[in-house]
Amino acid sequence: MPTGTHTPRTLPEDIGPTLVAGALLALVTLSVAVAPIAGAFDDFISVFFARYALSVVVGLALVAAARRVAGDGLLGLAGPRIKGPALIGAGVYLAALPGILWVHQWNEDNVLGGEERVQETLGTFLSLIEAGEVVVVAAMTTVLVVVVPLLEEIVFRGWLMSGVRESIVRAVGEPGASSVAVLVSTAVFVGVHAQFTWLPIAVMGIILAVLYAKTRTLWPGIVFHGLHNLFTLYYPVFDK
Repeated sequence: MPTGTHTPRTLPEDIGPTLVAGALLALVTLSVAVAPIAGAFDDFISVFFARYALSVVVGLALVAAARRVAGDGLLGLAGPRIKGPALIGAGVYLAALPGILWVHQWNEDNVLGGEERVQETLGTFLSLIEAGEVVVVAAMTTVLVVVVPLLEEIVFRGWLMSGVRESIVRAVGEPGASSVAVLVSTAVFVGVHAQFTWLPIAVMGIILAVLYAKTRTLWPGIVFHGLHNLFTLYYPVFDK
């Protein structure tokens, strides 16, 4: 695999199953917590921030655990060379945006008849903007544009995709390992985002997985993911 802006990683032997288990544990923890959090609060905003406060804790735990079991090479987040990978992510997003918009439109026209459940969250966000809730809007923007991309790239690409790839390499060798890891991580990514429609999420998952595979750092995917969430949030505001 190309190494992009980073040197090849050397991960401990037999670390693959540990990474897969860690990713799945994080996803199960976040999923199991949904019902208790929803039951503890009466309004959407409180539930939203409580869920993502837990996500921050889980994300920090995964970063610390990654450094412990594999050093800084697993996630590729450490080191001074952030600008280059970040620019790669931004450039790829700008290049891919027309295609992503086409996929969304085709999906709405042919699969959902013009409706998509993501509009529920966007509707709440727009109502907060119209109500002048500047602090809440800024906080939600930070969560969805910074926290969510960081957490999801760490879980799906940094832990799960790396774990699947390393498991296959140790079992049968290198050929095909990266491609299978891309597909598996994308499938789980789609499954976890079941509240959205699968085709746009699948396209996003594949792009993000390939970015990580090519550069060996999460930064391009984090920037790509963040820009997409930012665009999705604010496009309806300017399209009114």
